Amino acid sequence: MTFKEELEAVLESQLETLNVLKNITEKKSHILIEENLEALVGITKDEEELINRVGILEVEREQLLDTWGMQVDIPLTNIIANLPENEGKELRLLGQELYETLKSIDEINKLNNQLLSDNMEWIEFNLNLLTNVQTPSTYGTEEGNVKSNNSLFDRKV
Repeated sequence: MTFKEELEAVLESQLETLNVLKNITEKKSHILIEENLEALVGITKDEEELINRVGILEVEREQLLDTWGMQVDIPLTNIIANLPENEGKELRLLGQELYETLKSIDEINKLNNQLLSDNMEWIEFNLNLLTNVQTPSTYGTEEGNVKSNNSLFDRKV
């Protein structure tokens, strides 16, 4: 197997895994909107497994480059530049697909982070409402008009 063929195989595996990750990340957006905690836990576990798989493939790619005497951090564009024109075309297209997929995943993750942040703010707002409820005092100097700072939750935890 040639270097180019080995590199293409690793990059295609990365792309395939990233596409599955992208689909899961999109599903995660819908789950966050629906506020389905049980589904969120499950999909997050799937997401972690795919991220680990991408990491393993990246190590595999680095080992391939090292085996062929290249720097492990060399950009794909530099590798393509050193290949004959007709051989670099497939790698160029594969590199572009990887870039676009990663960019898409990044954009979806930013949306998901915003959705999580919004949900956390909403939960915090509701907890603050619940913990700051003013209740009439049972015992007081005036007839039923005295308010105390009793809350529904003990904050001393």
